[in-house]
Amino acid sequence: MLAHEAQDTASAETIVQTGGIAADRLRSIIERVERLEEERKALAGDIKDIFSEAKSAGFDVKIIKQMEGSKNPLVLRLSL
Repeated sequence: MLAHEAQDTASAETIVQTGGIAADRLRSIIERVERLEEERKALAGDIKDIFSEAKSAGFDVKIIKQMEGSKNPLVLRLSL
């Protein structure tokens, strides 16, 4: 084997190794995003259930959604 052929083989091995690492990293990123999407769907379902519970208890869900996360003094007083 000539010197430049050995260099080409080494370069090819480096690319495969680097590509393998990149492929593993990409797979990991995709799996993490998919897992978070599943969690988001589960949380959205939980939130929907809570709003259904509030509605069945006679609360106005539209008002609750407006109050949610606001700096409304009424909400702050209710939390004390």
